Amino acid sequence: MNRNLLRVFSVACFLQACLLMEAKVIPLHDGWVLQGKYKATVPSTVMGVLTDNGEYPGLLEGTAYKNIDRTRFDVPWTYTRTFRLSPAELAGHVILQLDGISYRANVRLNGQLIADSTEICGTYTRHTLDITEKVKNVNLLEIEVSRARAGEPNAGYVDWNPRPADESLGIIRPVSIITCGDVMLKDPSVMSEVNATTLQEAWLQLSVGVRNFSQCEISGFLRGSFDGRSFQVPVTLKGGEEKLLNLTSDAVPQLYVMNPKLWWCHNMGTPTLYRMKLEFVSRERIEDSFTFRFGIREIGDFFTEEGNRGFTLNGRRVLVRGAGWTDDIFMRDTPKTYRLQLGYVSDMNLNAIRMENIWGNSQDVFELCDSLGIMVLPGWTCHWEWEEYLGKPCDELYGGMTSDKDISLMVRYLHDQVLWLRRHPSIICWFVGSDKIPCMPLEEKYRRLLRRIDPSRPYITSAKKLETQLSGTAGMKMAGPYDYVGPSYWYSHKAPGGAIGFNTETGIGAQLPQRESLERMLGKNPWPISSVWGYHCTASASSMGKLDKLQEVVEARYGTPQNLYDFLHKADLANYESTRAMFEAFRVNIPKTTGIIQWMLNAARPGLYWQLYDHYLVPNASYYSVRKGNASLQLIYDYGRKRIVAVNETFLPETLTAEAKLYSLGGDCIGSEQKTFNAESFAVEDVFPLPEFSGNAFLFLYLKDSQGHVIACNDYALTADMDVYDWDASDWISTPISHYADYRSLSEMPTATVAMEVDRQTAGGKTVLTIRLTNQSGIVAFFLRMALTDKQGCLVVPAHYTDNYVSLEPHTERKITCTIEGGRQEKYNLLLDGWNVKKYILKVK
Repeated sequence: MNRNLLRVFSVACFLQACLLMEAKVIPLHDGWVLQGKYKATVPSTVMGVLTDNGEYPGLLEGTAYKNIDRTRFDVPWTYTRTFRLSPAELAGHVILQLDGISYRANVRLNGQLIADSTEICGTYTRHTLDITEKVKNVNLLEIEVSRARAGEPNAGYVDWNPRPADESLGIIRPVSIITCGDVMLKDPSVMSEVNATTLQEAWLQLSVGVRNFSQCEISGFLRGSFDGRSFQVPVTLKGGEEKLLNLTSDAVPQLYVMNPKLWWCHNMGTPTLYRMKLEFVSRERIEDSFTFRFGIREIGDFFTEEGNRGFTLNGRRVLVRGAGWTDDIFMRDTPKTYRLQLGYVSDMNLNAIRMENIWGNSQDVFELCDSLGIMVLPGWTCHWEWEEYLGKPCDELYGGMTSDKDISLMVRYLHDQVLWLRRHPSIICWFVGSDKIPCMPLEEKYRRLLRRIDPSRPYITSAKKLETQLSGTAGMKMAGPYDYVGPSYWYSHKAPGGAIGFNTETGIGAQLPQRESLERMLGKNPWPISSVWGYHCTASASSMGKLDKLQEVVEARYGTPQNLYDFLHKADLANYESTRAMFEAFRVNIPKTTGIIQWMLNAARPGLYWQLYDHYLVPNASYYSVRKGNASLQLIYDYGRKRIVAVNETFLPETLTAEAKLYSLGGDCIGSEQKTFNAESFAVEDVFPLPEFSGNAFLFLYLKDSQGHVIACNDYALTADMDVYDWDASDWISTPISHYADYRSLSEMPTATVAMEVDRQTAGGKTVLTIRLTNQSGIVAFFLRMALTDKQGCLVVPAHYTDNYVSLEPHTERKITCTIEGGRQEKYNLLLDGWNVKKYILKVK
């Protein structure tokens, strides 16, 4: 009798547990231990964990990294963690989700091997392991990871910096426990078709994976809701069946949306996001649920008469203006650093990032791009296309992924990454090649896969203008330059990398950090330039491993630098002017231009090349010129035609007034123009020619609205003696300059007197410094830098200036604000230096 009562009680408890079964995701982020002694979080690499635990202090400064012992990473490293599950969490199926391990792993649960390294293999594969029969209330999870070997397609940093010492060994994407009933929902996505004529209606398609973990047939309903509407669709799954559901507005009328709030990149509109909740319901219980955000937007592409690819967003052509993203060398990025960096992208008026790799240690970077209206162009890396990086012979056209085994792995990579990320409206295409193209058997599989799981985005075979038999031309160009060219280069029709088409990676090479970051990187008093500087250039095997090109530019254009301050003023000016001109030329030449990607945005380690802000997240000079050059409404000096033009990249025409003033080095106003005109939407307007001058001069441009308010300003240091290029000697790195433009008279300018006052206000957890600069002289105060430091002399990060590296007309003043987080009690010093002003430090009280 007691035994029967016990059985009845057990059955009752089981039925109650079924009813109380929780469908949820439990992230396993904290509480890990690496190799039995290092506190760790996941995602992380082994090097990331070691540096977080205090090993290798100062490793990335100086040349310390040269001497690191890499052999300690030739053996496996083990991450361990315990986790608990409640009776409700144990009532259904329990899944271990591994979203990214580099490079292979043996996985043990409670001492039992549940997956070995033949199954858990490949940086960009994801794994869903049913651990229902092996899990209990308290559990021990052990993940033994081993690094990639030569020839294996790992995360690739190519020539941007030395290779990670551990080859990115670790658990580089999230690990989570998923609890659900017999059915699990996976990787939902919403694709959109927008009425491009009216923008007043959209047809949505919902795609979601469903998997039946039981061996019995299950019938149920997929329920969905978003924006006040709901729907329900019957679904039947055979035992053990997994399939992809694709629901259109024909089958589900609620997926037809009138007057949708569209997702736009931030320079074209508001990046509106919707939230959808999905549930799979069977036997009067919720088997699983999934809530995610999506955007209603349609991405398209087109080809110009010259055969160059461009993109459309909701039927409108968009000039893609962005920079190349990289993760930290030890993959230590956090939601906070992602938020700061993508805030920088928006602040610079850029609308895109390109990822040569599918970067990100989580979906955070893509979620932020969705929210901020930043387009993302992700894809495979050229690390897998060149023998010196991949570690095995590579085909001249197809790279290193050509064997049957390679092809199978690459298709698995693309399958897993596209399903993981396809719900993000910020992603506008998939690159399946970078410097080369996929071989035909691989491309056939790529095309078949994308038609099935994501037909909503353009598929691009290469970042170069290469062709395949199946897809035709990629329509992109990768013709350099990667090292210095002058501002006029970008406007020339002879320039291989000039303003026509879509340049997927290009830039002027060395882009030096601010002095304080430089000294942190290289050590105090790093002048004169030494081999330590060279170590922090690129890791390219062929060139750009030292600063000889920048030294040549500085010497020839501006004169021999006398000290570190003088060298940095001149190097910063070269960076500021030519990087801005690159973006401006692509804007001026619309519609022949379709996209421009600065190489690069950020730095994986402290470096001197290819960056708009440094590894310490401090903007350099080009950051501020890029912001000016990409303002939606702006006056731009066209170096090619020597004219001032207006660019309007907004949806509305504007009645504007343009003003231009030209000053001699002595402070005389040698030219002045003013004109009121109608700036059409997404158009370029010639305003007036540049007045004649000799030697060097300063051009100040102001754009005013119909009320007379200044809405944009731009200024240039100009010379009548222009750069002369040896076009026939161009290569992928650069085009030689046979005669440099002459700016040497700038070094002979008399000293200007500039007064600086600061007002400090703190509110809402932020401190705002209002900086008033007054030029008390009769000459231009040129290229003034403001730098806020703490009591240790370190630059305050982040410090958001409304402008920096500014120039002031004679007897004028500017107000600039600097906003920092917190800072209520802290004491700061504000430094002012510049080309022709004495260095000045003001204590901020």
